[in-house]
Amino acid sequence: MRIFNSDVPFYIVVLIVLTIGLPVYRYSFWTFVDSYEVGYKYDKRSGVTTVLPSTGWESVVPFFTEVHTVDTRPVQIRIEAKLSTSSVDGINTRVLNAMLVRFRPEGLLQLLQYHGRMNYDQTTLAEILKIYAYEGCATDGYSKEDLQNKYKFLKIMSTTSDQRTDIHQSVTVPNDTVK
Repeated sequence: MRIFNSDVPFYIVVLIVLTIGLPVYRYSFWTFVDSYEVGYKYDKRSGVTTVLPSTGWESVVPFFTEVHTVDTRPVQIRIEAKLSTSSVDGINTRVLNAMLVRFRPEGLLQLLQYHGRMNYDQTTLAEILKIYAYEGCATDGYSKEDLQNKYKFLKIMSTTSDQRTDIHQSVTVPNDTVK
């Protein structure tokens, strides 16, 4: 085969085409959804969002479809107080409350309606779930069951304070301890 006025063996041309062509084909036409993720496909032509039926390899038509994922692994969310004390970095962090939450796949369309299309990894999703999990937690009407019914994408697995204390209750101190 004659390329650029020199004789190049046919197998070299095939090797060059495969070396360039296979990665372009793989990254342009295929994507992978891990076993701990929920995938969804957005068709740019019709505007339809479709939940993928399974994990694994998914075909993509470049420029016309996008495949995004949402991480479904449990994640710990915390409310912290940072106190200025003498620690290594000068800030001592105290955890005031913590919850173990996860994304529920049946609430995918509600999450997309509230926050839009994108890949939701654990870091991004933790901040979003934190907003909804702690909604109204300082009120008397706080109920994690009500929150999970209201937000179909939220699953509160456990909390550090299942027995909530009333911050407005009065405290009595015995007279013999006060001097």
